Parts: sequence; structure tokens; C-alpha cells
Amino acid sequence: MSTRRMAAAAVLLSALGSISSARAQESTLDRPDRTATTGQKDRAESNKLEASNQLGTPLVEALARKLQQGNKAEIELAKLAVEKSEQQEIKQLAQTIISDHSQLNKQLDQFLNGNSAGQNSSEELRANRTAGRSAGANDSAMVPNELCDLMKKASDNSLQMTKQMLQKYDGQDFAMAYLGQQIVAHTMMLAELKAIESSGFQPLHSIVKTAIKKTEDHMQTAKQLAKNFEDKERLEK
Repeated sequence: MSTRRMAAAAVLLSALGSISSARAQESTLDRPDRTATTGQKDRAESNKLEASNQLGTPLVEALARKLQQGNKAEIELAKLAVEKSEQQEIKQLAQTIISDHSQLNKQLDQFLNGNSAGQNSSEELRANRTAGRSAGANDSAMVPNELCDLMKKASDNSLQMTKQMLQKYDGQDFAMAYLGQQIVAHTMMLAELKAIESSGFQPLHSIVKTAIKKTEDHMQTAKQLAKNFEDKERLEK
């Protein structure tokens, strides 16, 4: 081979080696970028999912908070009954309602904060919200936050309107108005509790079971007192 050809071949081999080395370096440099891109996509997906979750409240949590609102209303109205009622039987029922519904709200607070028995962390609480439910409960159900806010506002409005209505009565009229309102309110609450119980929300099962028993007791007492007052009024006539 001539000297020129040998020199040209050497230059070509050198160029090919440089190209191969450059490609290897480019491939090596690309790997972190691809890894970083993958990580960025994962983070974006995670942020997207978190943002989606922030738009709603887990159904079982929304139910717990709705029960709290109902308990709060019963406590407020019972305090009014203790203040306005002239009958000892009404005061005694009202004190029982305050005690029982306050205890139920304490249990619901523990559930929502993850401090109830067997729930030592927020992670365990989140797991318990979805694990162990029966087939009838939707693990992934979310309630829009706007709906939760609307339900809370409606509950607050109902409480204020009921208090305003009861404030207009005194004596025997107040007793009968309060008992009638309690019979209706506890009937509605009992219907909600039994619906939750039959839907298979295991995390709330023990609280709901206790609430059903208390609600039935309160309603039965209110019915009996209303009958007693009606009978007494009839005899007085």
C-alpha cells in the first residue's frame, strides 16, 4: 500500500474512533436526562393525582362529618330545652341527649383524626377507610368538596331556623314543640344511620351501631313523654 493510502487509512480509522467515542459519551450523558425526565413525569402524575384528591373528600369521611353536624344540632337544641323548659322530664331528656351526642361526636373526632382503637397513624386511618368494606361500599368514591360545604351550610341553616321556631314557645307549648321536633329529627337521623349501616362501611360500623341504639332510645323517650303530656292535657280539660 502506498504511503498516501496508508496515511488516509490512518486518518479514517482515527475519525471513526472519535465518532464511536463521542456516541458512547452521548449515550452515557443521555441516561441521566432520561431518568430525570421519567422522574419528572412521575412527580407530575403524583401531583396531578394529589390535586384531584384535594377536590373531593372520601365518602366515609364525608358521612362521618355529616353525622357530626347532626349531633351538633341535637346538642344545641337540647341546651335550649334545658334553658327554656319548665318540665323536669324535658330537662332530663335534654341532658341525656347532650351527653350521648357529645360522646358520639368524640368518637367521630377520634375516627377522623386516626386516634381510635387500632388507628395509631393517619396512614392506618386512610387504609382503614378503604380496607375491610363489604362489596356494597365504593372504596374509591369521593364527594366533591363543594357538596360537603353545601351540606354543612344546609345543616347550619336548619339548626338556626329550628331554634328560632322553638324560641317562640313557652311552657307546655315549648315542651310539645320540642318533643315533636325531636321525634322528627331522630326519625331522620335513624334513617341515615341505618342506611350507612346497611351500606357496609366497616370503619364506621361500631360508631353507627352505638348511634342507632342511642337514637332509638331518645326517640322512644320523646314519644312517651309526648303521649304523657297529651294524656295529662286531656284529663285537665
